[in-house]
Amino acid sequence: MLCKNCRKEAQGSFCPNCGAKLEKEEKKKKSHKLLIFILIIIIVIGIVFIFKKEENEEEVKEESMPYMVLSEYNIPKFIDGKYSDIKVKNEEDALKSIEKIKDLLNIKDVNKELKFDSKSEVEDITYYKFNQVYDNIKVYASELVVSVKDNDIISLSGNFIPNINVNVNNSLSLKEVENKLNVSSENVVNSSKVIYNSELVYLLDIVSESDAYQYIVNAKTGEVINKVSLVESVKPYQYTYKGDTITIEEYQENNETKYRFVDSDRNIFIYNGSIIGGGFSQLLTNVIKMDPISGVLVDNRIKYSIDGDTEKKVVDDAVKTMSKYEKIYDYYKNILGRNSYDNNGGKIKVYINVHKSLFGREELNNANWLSITKSMYIGNNENGEILGELDILGHEFTHGVVGETSKFAKAPKDEDKPNESATLNEAYSDIIGTCIEGTDFLVGNQVLPVRDLENPLSLEYPKEVGGEYYYPYGYLTNGRTLEEFLKDNGFEKVSEYDNGGEHHNSTVVSHSAYLMYKNGGVKSFNDLAKLWYNSLFLLSSGASFEDSALAVIKTAKNLGYSESAINKIRDAFYETKILVKKNFTLKGIVSDGKENLDNVKIEIISQENANIKYVIKSNNGSYQVNDIPSGKYKVTFSKNGYKVYSEIIDINKDSELNVKLEKDESKVNVNNKGVCKGKKYNCHVFTIYTLEGGENGLKEKKNSYPIEDGTVLADKNSLNKVFGKLITTDGTDFYMGVGEFKVKVSWYYKDTDTKFDWNKPITEDTEVEMKMFDGLLDNDFFQNLDDLFR
Repeated sequence: MLCKNCRKEAQGSFCPNCGAKLEKEEKKKKSHKLLIFILIIIIVIGIVFIFKKEENEEEVKEESMPYMVLSEYNIPKFIDGKYSDIKVKNEEDALKSIEKIKDLLNIKDVNKELKFDSKSEVEDITYYKFNQVYDNIKVYASELVVSVKDNDIISLSGNFIPNINVNVNNSLSLKEVENKLNVSSENVVNSSKVIYNSELVYLLDIVSESDAYQYIVNAKTGEVINKVSLVESVKPYQYTYKGDTITIEEYQENNETKYRFVDSDRNIFIYNGSIIGGGFSQLLTNVIKMDPISGVLVDNRIKYSIDGDTEKKVVDDAVKTMSKYEKIYDYYKNILGRNSYDNNGGKIKVYINVHKSLFGREELNNANWLSITKSMYIGNNENGEILGELDILGHEFTHGVVGETSKFAKAPKDEDKPNESATLNEAYSDIIGTCIEGTDFLVGNQVLPVRDLENPLSLEYPKEVGGEYYYPYGYLTNGRTLEEFLKDNGFEKVSEYDNGGEHHNSTVVSHSAYLMYKNGGVKSFNDLAKLWYNSLFLLSSGASFEDSALAVIKTAKNLGYSESAINKIRDAFYETKILVKKNFTLKGIVSDGKENLDNVKIEIISQENANIKYVIKSNNGSYQVNDIPSGKYKVTFSKNGYKVYSEIIDINKDSELNVKLEKDESKVNVNNKGVCKGKKYNCHVFTIYTLEGGENGLKEKKNSYPIEDGTVLADKNSLNKVFGKLITTDGTDFYMGVGEFKVKVSWYYKDTDTKFDWNKPITEDTEVEMKMFDGLLDNDFFQNLDDLFR
C-alpha cells in the first residue's frame, strides 16, 4: 500500500521508511469503499425505481389501494380514498380513472360497459355517475359514481354486475307486450328495455283507472316478472290551520286585476285537483289543460270561481300549501344548496283536494309524489288535514329530489329479500322531511303520527334489521308467486304488501339517523339533513342499506367531521344492525397493583394471520387498539424490571383486558459493574446495527451501549461521537457521506417498519437499524446486493 506520509510503497502496520501508522488509512479506505459502494447502489436503485414506477404505475396503485368494501360479486362496491392519480376535470377523465382499475372491477371495456349519466356538484365535491350497459342496453339499478374534490379522486361507489351474458335478440315489440298485458298505448307513460336479473325485460310505467304501476315484463315471453306501485304516499292526521304569509302572482285579465297561486321566484304552482275526474288514467290529459288556482281580491281574501264552502276550502288550502312549499323550497335552497327538486329550478306542481276517485281509494287522505308526472297530489282531507304538516310535505318533495339524484329503484334487486333500494327512498324522505320541520322525530304529529323515528316500536315499526316488526324475508321461496304470497298473508294487492316493506322497514334506516343525532355524532337538524342529502350522490339506484351507511360515513369524512363524530355515526349503524361489526376494540389498564404503569410494551399478534400485528405502549397505564379483525390473538405485556405477561384471547366483540405485572428483581437496580455512572441504576442495552465494508464484502456491525433508564439520546454532540465521520447528525436528521456527497438515512426498530424516535426516552432494551428511502432499503438489501455484485 502507499504510505500517506512519505508517499512510498509500504507493508504492515507501520511504514518502514518513516514509521507512520498504516492502519487508519486502510480503515478509511474501507469506509470510503463502503460509502462509494452505497452511493453507486443508491444512484442505480433510484434510476431503476423511477423507471419501474412509470412502467408499473397501475400495479403500484393497486398494491396501495385504499379501504374497500366488496359486493356479492367479490368486486369493490365502495372504495374510500384515492385509487388513481388522474386529475379529473370532466366525465372523460372520470372514465379514465375507472379504466385504471378495470381489472379490479372485472370490467372488460369501460367504453362499452359504462355510459355517462350525470354530473352533480354539491359543496366542493363533484360526482360523476355512469350507468352500466350491456350491448348498449342499460343494466337495471347498476351504476358507478366517481367522487372528486379539487380534481382529485376521493371515492368510488355504486354497483357493477360482471360477466353478464344475455341474448338481446328476437325480443317482442313494445306493441306485442302491450297486447299481452291488455293495456292501451295511451296508458303506457314510459317504456324502456333493460337487463334485469340476467334477463332482457321491458320497464313499463302504466296508469290505470285506480293506480299507477311499473311493470317488469320479460321481453321474450311477455310474462310479468314484477310490478310495483309508483305512488309514494303517507297517511294524514288532524290539524288546525293558522294563517301564513305567502307569495302569489298579480296579473291582468279582461281589464280586471286577478291573483293566482303561483310563486314565480320559486316556480311553485298550486292547482285545484278536485276537478280532475274520470279515473287515474285521465290524469295526464286533464292536468295539461289546467291553470293554477286564481281569483279576485274581495275584502282582503282571494275569491275563487267556485261558490260556497267548497270555494273557501280550496282557497284556504291553497294558502296552507303555498306556505309550506315555500318553506320547503327555501330549506333546500338555503340549507342544502339545491334549486327545486331537480336542482335546475324545475316547476313545482301541487294538486290539492284531489278527488278520491282519482286514486281509487276509499278516502284519499294521503299526500303523493308521482314520478311519472313529477307532481304532488294532496288528498281531499275528508277525515284529516295534512296540508299543515311540513315534515309530510317535505317527505313527498324529497321523493322528487331522490328521483333526480340516486333514483332508487322500485323493484327489488333480489326478489327473495325485503326491497332495500325502495325502502331507502322512504327513509331518506322521512329523514330530510323531519329535518325541514326541525322540531321532533315524529313524521306527523303526536295526535296521529305516521312513523316515529325515535321509537319505531311504539307504532309497530322495526328499529333494527331482522328485529321485531321487520318483514318480510323469503316471500317467493319454494316456487311461490307474488300473488300466492299476497293471498297467503291476507294482502289483496301489491300496494297493501308495501312493495317488500318499503315504508315499513324504512324506520331501520331513519332510526339510525335519530341515533347519530342523539349520541352527538351530528349536532343539529340542519347538519343531519346536509349529511344524508349529500350522501345521495354516492349511491346507485340499486343501493342497499349497507351502501347507504357507507355513503353517510364517507360523506361525514368529506364534510370534515372529527374522528369521534364519525365513530358515533358508525355506531348508529351498528346499533340498527345495518352494519355488522367485523372489527373490534381491545383496551385496558396495566398496573403493578399499586399504580398504573407507563410505557409498557403491548404486542397483539394474530394466531391465524401472521400479517396482523399491533405494537403499542401504555399511556399512564391505559391502552386501546381499534379496528382489530375478529379472531384469536396472543397479547404480551413487557416492561423492563417486570416479568413478561402473555395471554391468548378471542376477540369477537369490544373487549377489555386489565393486567397486573409482577416486578422482576433480577432486572431492577442492576449495578452493571459501575457502567451507569458507578451507581445502581436501572440500565438498558441500546444496540445499533450498521454496515461495515471489508475485504470480504459488506457485513452487519453490531454496537451495544448500556443506557440509563429515561435517557434521551437526541444530543448532537453525543450522537456524532457514537457514529463518527461516516454518519453525522444535527440531532434530528442523519446523513451518510463525506463533504457534499451525503445521503439522508433513517433509523428503525430492528426488523420492523416502525421509525425510532431519538427524542423519546429509553425505557427498555432497544435495537435499531439504519435504512434508506424511508425504510425501503435496509441492511439485508445491501448485503444481498453486495453478494450479487461479488
